[in-house]
Amino acid sequence: MTVACALGAIAAFLFFFDLFFDSFAAGHSRHSMEVLIGWFVGAFVLYWVLWFWRRRQGVNVDLAFKEIPIE
Repeated sequence: MTVACALGAIAAFLFFFDLFFDSFAAGHSRHSMEVLIGWFVGAFVLYWVLWFWRRRQGVNVDLAFKEIPIE
């Protein structure tokens, strides 16, 4: 499993690298890059706003990821 995941990660990186420098597939216009960066920044801000909001309510959001789910 580790070897398969490592090979998959390498393949995904090479695929990303190939598409990033392909002007036809990537579409590196200024507008598309601004929209992409805006989505990432907006998601980051939204995550932390909701994290702090739930923390003020007394909910420790980090505990949701400490327990292994039942299978």
